[in-house]
Amino acid sequence: MPNGTVDTTIALITLTDAKVFLKVASATTSEDAIIADLINGSSVWINNYCDRTFINAAELTEYYDGDGGDSLYLRQWPVVSITSLYQDFTRAWTSDYAIDVTANVQIDSVSGILTLWNNESVFSRGSGNVRAIYRAGYNHNSNVPYDLQFACRKLVAWKYFQDYSQRRYGVSSESQGDRTVNYTNDPLLPDVKQILDRYRRISI
Repeated sequence: MPNGTVDTTIALITLTDAKVFLKVASATTSEDAIIADLINGSSVWINNYCDRTFINAAELTEYYDGDGGDSLYLRQWPVVSITSLYQDFTRAWTSDYAIDVTANVQIDSVSGILTLWNNESVFSRGSGNVRAIYRAGYNHNSNVPYDLQFACRKLVAWKYFQDYSQRRYGVSSESQGDRTVNYTNDPLLPDVKQILDRYRRISI
């Protein structure tokens, strides 16, 4: 439900970022609430489209099926920290089944891939026998990639001008004098889609 404030646990850009892009004067606050809601909604839409949680908001606990290989592809990235990693067919997750991350795991923080080495060889085949507790994502307004921020700005602007400012809900074209202007009803602008597809999680 709209609340008129930017939710820093999900927002990929700030209110200031959006207002600069929309060319709304910083001193003008009459539309801050709607712009904030557009930021929140666009950020959630991007998260859902990419099947990612981009902002490092909370510690994640996830369960995986061991596949007999030495690598584990975490569902979220970039990895900020690994709290614990277990391989346990009993799912009791006691210390006997903990993997020493520091000694036995190589972490590719950028891609979210954990690779076993030293005293650990494979994630044995099983159902839900691997548990990872970790933090992942970008820090709000700190290290979100520029192109991802740009995609969010473009999506906010599109919704602001086409849906909010001009009220073109479901309108595909309109006449302006002796010419007709066509509007896209595609869910994503082509350049925004091109950016987001680079960040989209592909199921393995």
